[in-house]
Amino acid sequence: MLLETKRLEIMREKTKKLVAALKTSVPEQAFLRPIHTRAQQVKNLKIRVVVGKHIVNIDEPLDGGGDDTAQSPLDTLLVALAACIEVNWITYSSAFNLDIREVVVEVEGMIDRRFVLSGANSVPARLNAVKIISRVVTSAPRENVERIHQKVQQFCPVSESLHPDITKVYLLEIQPVPI
Repeated sequence: MLLETKRLEIMREKTKKLVAALKTSVPEQAFLRPIHTRAQQVKNLKIRVVVGKHIVNIDEPLDGGGDDTAQSPLDTLLVALAACIEVNWITYSSAFNLDIREVVVEVEGMIDRRFVLSGANSVPARLNAVKIISRVVTSAPRENVERIHQKVQQFCPVSESLHPDITKVYLLEIQPVPI
């Protein structure tokens, strides 16, 4: 199991409380989790972002006017997507007792840089496609892994927050457990 049993139990208890709250018609506010960030320039295009008790440094590459001291905002979006998918793999495979030994998630994004041009030939300032590759080492039957893969896709809030015109391609590579 990829997730410690104690942490899985904490998550199960939280889920039980949420389900119970749904049954008692608790107001929507009880289910909302606010997220707050604060960004401030450090130097040139290097930005320091504070989120909760964490600090994230952001910069642009040299050809984008930055100093290339950290990942770009767009890189960070792809980092968030990869991490969200990975967290879902760990959570759902553990919750359903699926024998998964390792999961590696890779995300590739494609953006058309013509967005910086103004006028009729301009394209939207967003990714036009992402490819999410999940490489899973498991002894579990393929259909069970595919079922979890569907849940991983369906319940990733980062993926679901992306613009609907962004093409999302999910690939699953299953590798047997080495003998």
